[in-house]
Amino acid sequence: MVASVHPWETLELLWYLRRDGYDGSRFISADTFPSDRPCR
Repeated sequence: MVASVHPWETLELLWYLRRDGYDGSRFISADTFPSDRPCR
């Protein structure tokens, strides 16, 4: 769920995207998939 842990940082990201003219033509993704490497 977006912004469930870092709501202010998410709002800051959206503010910068809007300020800099992001038009949505490129996909923005966060790496949220678990690693296939075992933990040490």
